[in-house]
Amino acid sequence: MICKHNSHNLKYKKEVILIDSAKIVSAKRLLSICLILVAIFLFGSKCKTYSNEIQITIFAAASLADLLNTFETEYESQNENIDLQISYGASNLLAQQIIKGAPANILIPAGTGPISVLNQKTNLNLQVYPFISNELVLVSHPDTQLNITNLSELANDGIKRFAIADPELAPAGEYSKIALKNSDMWDLLQPKLVLAPDVRATLTYVSSKNAEIGIVYSTDAMSKPDLKITKIPNDTYPKIEYPIILIDNKNQKNHTHQLIQYLLSDKTKSEIDKYGFKKIK
Repeated sequence: MICKHNSHNLKYKKEVILIDSAKIVSAKRLLSICLILVAIFLFGSKCKTYSNEIQITIFAAASLADLLNTFETEYESQNENIDLQISYGASNLLAQQIIKGAPANILIPAGTGPISVLNQKTNLNLQVYPFISNELVLVSHPDTQLNITNLSELANDGIKRFAIADPELAPAGEYSKIALKNSDMWDLLQPKLVLAPDVRATLTYVSSKNAEIGIVYSTDAMSKPDLKITKIPNDTYPKIEYPIILIDNKNQKNHTHQLIQYLLSDKTKSEIDKYGFKKIK
């Protein structure tokens, strides 16, 4: 009898263990299913966010880097689905890239020259919006001990290397060449010229002492307060204006127009003034 009773208890315990094991397996399966569902939901939400993201590509003059980087941060923080992709460089070079098919929604060059180039070499239906303006200045490193107060003094023998942006690549170079020609300095300085790919590189040449003096935009000179700055008379060169050129809007619905309206609005005036530009009314 005792053996039979023990056998019955053992059988009962085995059944309990089997039932408990089944419950554990079932709970694990349920937990696994829940985790899979949560992962699918999160992945789907993430994919949805990326699919809703609107990318706007902007080509802009190198001299606009500090200003537009500020606007990029501010605009994206206010519009979470917008991703601004900004490429900086020499304006004429950027225009050539667009002519060759580079995808750009907006071009903001230093000067109106690229508008004529794009109209001549493409069938793009350009929309142009006046935006901001700039000025030219002379910059020299304080270690050179040059005391240049006007363009006519550039004949100074202490000047061995004179930096400007390449007129073939950047409007800053074109404006510099015109200012020097109108001051009868262009031919004299030819043997001393150091041509930079854009105005930012010109500034670097002077600040790094690879040139004693150079011509840059006043807004670029502001980023190097240690350099000596001399204003160049406005009547020696054409007005320097940065237009906003709408290149392609067909894939972005109204988003590109909304960005342009933001740039033209009073919301951007304080930053424009801060970086030394003047808003065109």
